[in-house]
Amino acid sequence: MTASSPIYVAHRVDGSSSTSGFTTYLSQNCQAQWTLGGASSFTNWPVGVGREGSGGMSDYLVSRPYAIAYIDSGHGIDNGLSEIALQNFDGVYLKSSEADIGAAATRGVSTGVFPTEPDATFAN
Repeated sequence: MTASSPIYVAHRVDGSSSTSGFTTYLSQNCQAQWTLGGASSFTNWPVGVGREGSGGMSDYLVSRPYAIAYIDSGHGIDNGLSEIALQNFDGVYLKSSEADIGAAATRGVSTGVFPTEPDATFAN
């Protein structure tokens, strides 16, 4: 399947947790395709237009048909934007609006992914 119109790509120009989360996912799950290094809150993107902040990204997506970008789910949901589903640990594909954060936290504690003590580190 090919697009019937040009696809416009946007990325953050400032360091952000959205960029860090996106590049973390790409570096862990798309190693053959992700060639810009590991996870980072700032990346020198080879294509696309830069936008500052989540608001700038969502404004771009709302105003430009056929645009693709990454933003936090709150801005996307607030602006009525579509989102992709990502595969979770159990192999289920979910959108952020479908995810059960409480269940994820419970599983994280029961499997040792999240520390159980309030002064413990998340470093490992």
